[in-house]
Amino acid sequence: MNTATHSRTARVSSRVATWAVVAILGFTFVPVVSAIALLFIAPLQIHRGNKKRRGRRWAALGIAIVITLVFARPIFERQFTYAITGVPFTLGQPEYVYETERSFNGDGYTILAYKLPSYTGGALGVRGLPFGPRKRWFRHEWDVVPWARAPVRSEDSPYVKFGFQSEMIPEAEHVAAMALEALKSNSTFYAYLHKSSVFREGNLWVQNVDFYIIDLDNGRFFVVNHNT
Repeated sequence: MNTATHSRTARVSSRVATWAVVAILGFTFVPVVSAIALLFIAPLQIHRGNKKRRGRRWAALGIAIVITLVFARPIFERQFTYAITGVPFTLGQPEYVYETERSFNGDGYTILAYKLPSYTGGALGVRGLPFGPRKRWFRHEWDVVPWARAPVRSEDSPYVKFGFQSEMIPEAEHVAAMALEALKSNSTFYAYLHKSSVFREGNLWVQNVDFYIIDLDNGRFFVVNHNT
């Protein structure tokens, strides 16, 4: 390899590494901004640059995007699980998943069941999960109910019913039944975020809920979102 070729390769490799590191860090902390930068701003800068170098820069950007897709997801998953449970772990592919088609404003239903990594169950059990899930910025109007040990407390029952209405989601009945069964065991922990209103008559109207269940007996992590 001659000096010129080596220099071009080094520049491309450096650009790939820089874009990938910036993208991975960005997707971990500010994913929306990073996506805009990687998919729109970087291509615009390449298009405006030197024509002779566009090919190498497009190749570098493509490689950086692939690297980001490979490494950003586990990082994002660990950040998400740490914010919810206080113990970072990767989720992998869900064992069970059901999701309705979402409306324009996000109304719909999702239920996911993940297998907990073997090392995670012990860590969660020892901690006892003495805090509530952290709210993300788009949940700023929601209330947080901290982690509690099952069985379900009476005041939490309306939110459990709202999150696991199997009569409304028959396709998800099997997964919902597993989650509800887990909530009968004192080896299970649950927490949730919700947006609700209480009318003058004292009637509770649950509008939205994010519900989380850690089933230590069966090593499962349930994630539910129900928006109306």
